[in-house]
Amino acid sequence: MTQFASTLYPQTNPTNPILLEFRETRQLRGVDPNVALNLYLSYVDRGMWSWSDDHRDHARRVLTRLATLSG
Repeated sequence: MTQFASTLYPQTNPTNPILLEFRETRQLRGVDPNVALNLYLSYVDRGMWSWSDDHRDHARRVLTRLATLSG
């Protein structure tokens, strides 16, 4: 069984609230991954919520990487 790095090492920073919200959004389950990622990226870019610039920048990097990997 493969373990992810996040389970091997303790997390040192608090979870990014944007990424936490993305993982917990039930409406996106079963939706094409690229559609879901692009939807969330548009929310991040438009500042739909009052997140800090650091959280938005980090979430954009992570979600963009995920979109690239999902094809």
